[in-house]
Amino acid sequence: MDGATVAYWADLIRNANDAAQLKRLHSKVLSSAHSSVYLSNLLIQMYGKAGDLAQAREVFDREAGKNVFSWNMMLGAYASNGELEEASAIFTAMPQRDRVSWNAMIAAYARDGHLAKSREIFEKMPHKDLVSWNSMVAAYAKDGLAEEAREIFERIPHRDAVSWNSMLAAYARSGDLIKARELFSQMPTKNIVAWNSLLGAYMEAGDVAEAERLFHSMESRDEITVTTMIRGFARHGLAHKSIQAFESIQSPSTAIWSAVIQALISTGETAVAKNLLERMPEKKIHLFSSLIAGLSSSGDVEEAKRVFDRAPQLNVAVWNSIVAAYAQNGHIAGAELVFGSMAEHDRISCNTIIAALGITAAIERALQIFDLMEEHDIVSWASLLAAYARSGQLEEARSLLERMPERNLVAWNSLLAAETSLDRVKLLFDSLPEWSAVSWTILLAAYARSGRTEEALWAFDQGMPEHDAIAWAVLAHEIAGHGHTSEALAIFDRMPRKELVSWAPVIEACARNGDLHRSWELFLGVPEGSKDLLVWTSMITACAESGELDLAVELAARAPERDAVAWTALIAGFVRRGRIDRARVLFSRLPESGDTVAWNVLVHGYALAGRGKRMRSLELLREMDLEGGSPSAATFTGVLTACSHDGLLDHSRKCFLSIAGDSRGFQPTMEHYCCMIDVLGRSRQRGRAKELSKNMPFWPDEVALTALGVRA
Repeated sequence: MDGATVAYWADLIRNANDAAQLKRLHSKVLSSAHSSVYLSNLLIQMYGKAGDLAQAREVFDREAGKNVFSWNMMLGAYASNGELEEASAIFTAMPQRDRVSWNAMIAAYARDGHLAKSREIFEKMPHKDLVSWNSMVAAYAKDGLAEEAREIFERIPHRDAVSWNSMLAAYARSGDLIKARELFSQMPTKNIVAWNSLLGAYMEAGDVAEAERLFHSMESRDEITVTTMIRGFARHGLAHKSIQAFESIQSPSTAIWSAVIQALISTGETAVAKNLLERMPEKKIHLFSSLIAGLSSSGDVEEAKRVFDRAPQLNVAVWNSIVAAYAQNGHIAGAELVFGSMAEHDRISCNTIIAALGITAAIERALQIFDLMEEHDIVSWASLLAAYARSGQLEEARSLLERMPERNLVAWNSLLAAETSLDRVKLLFDSLPEWSAVSWTILLAAYARSGRTEEALWAFDQGMPEHDAIAWAVLAHEIAGHGHTSEALAIFDRMPRKELVSWAPVIEACARNGDLHRSWELFLGVPEGSKDLLVWTSMITACAESGELDLAVELAARAPERDAVAWTALIAGFVRRGRIDRARVLFSRLPESGDTVAWNVLVHGYALAGRGKRMRSLELLREMDLEGGSPSAATFTGVLTACSHDGLLDHSRKCFLSIAGDSRGFQPTMEHYCCMIDVLGRSRQRGRAKELSKNMPFWPDEVALTALGVRA
């Protein structure tokens, strides 16, 4: 075959888009008798890049005139696809090896983390070149093994810039800034890679000031320099400095625009990120997905939808991000509506909506989507299993687990978390193929929720191999929630690092145990600037429930935002002290006027107030209806109690009938019947009272019998 023909076919093979196109070209080469060792080697290489190792091996095996390049191509194909056993077999079988062969095996083992094997091959290599030496230094550097890297570095006969930069990277990754700076000063030539490596080391270690000094002393900077500073500032909570670094560049590249926008999203500065994205000359669609996800994390679904609507194009990743935004914030109907509008779905779309539907126990719809999927991955199965588990259909969940082609710990833990019986949790835990931190945490919580504090502590201290922040927080929360204050405090005091989520439960537990002083000490101990809404709510609730109402009001005024739970606790505190008028004023300032619990607290407060104020319960019920609230059974208990005390038979009858008529979505409870019997008794309608007592679907209790004038 002449050179021009070989070059023609070689060009076609190199530009093939995928394995299918390669196969077509391969077939044409064979049928036209244009095959050559060179083209065979090229086909092996390209099949390897496409991940089609079977075809690569077929070409290799059929080539009669294999040369060292053929063997190296096959070795490289296996190595680049992580098939180390096959790569090693090829290496062992090679009739002759060159430096490329040795270096390929050294790099393959190093890339897969087998440093001992990589070192073994390196030491056996008869003639090491600079690539071999540098590969070994870089392999140790990647894992931060600075001493091992230095030993190889010292043995290099003639070092180049790559040798020095790899050694510098080793010190940087190991966090040894002193030796990194010392080596940097010894470098014969300092290129931009070296400067960036040292800069990244300071940022990684948190020495932002030194990184800034280094940055300003650099004579030249590249894209990596700027993005390192932008991301480093953001990682340390200095978003404003990320913006300054970005603005110092006259013509930022697309990569720098992307870096600053992603950095701002990661720090929660979504408004600034959105503004920059709007200004970005060449908008990258993945940034819209990232911004939607960032807005979703902060709960701003409306703004996420606006960003979605302004995206210049909608690929499946952007659609998936808005589906996830709705689902993660509890807007399941919105998530399903968007999902139904998608032109195409991938596994991520389907897995997201299956998980979302599971939250609302819409199992039939979740199963329908699951069945329509062309293929399922482990996430698909785990999402459906979690849906069954959340809806309480544990038998179906167990059956699905048995049918799963592959089970991972996520699936096992989903079922484990859904079990409500401690015995079932223990039985399933013991049957797990392996235990993760999540598995142990679920077991600890089950023990604590069942009041088995000693066993929970034993499992934590003696069984669980490693304690992560979530395990510490869950154990403290569950033990505190069940009244074991001293044990919860002991766990809290032992925590190596007190996560924010751990403070609130112990603050509440101390207050419930009558130790408001300790609650206050804990509240003051939360690191400055770290008090989140949950911590504030816990302290306000603790003060309100302990009767320290003035302090509770002062804290509520100082809190970063109003929380319905805290304000409801405040209202309840004033109601308990008989200060119903003050409670009403606080109620008018509620951040969420539709909170049913707060309405109920005030309704019951007026129901138990003196004559002249009890009728306000009835007025509140009317207000609640007008404002689109959702009166519950407890609301009507308060209203009927007020009517009963004042003998308001007509009002009582209307309220009772509105429940009995099923227009409220629930049926009258024993308390409702007792209130109605009581008001009939007070209105001297004993006959009707007895008739209602006989017809109610409950056995009369002492309250009902007393209302009828009978002693139990």
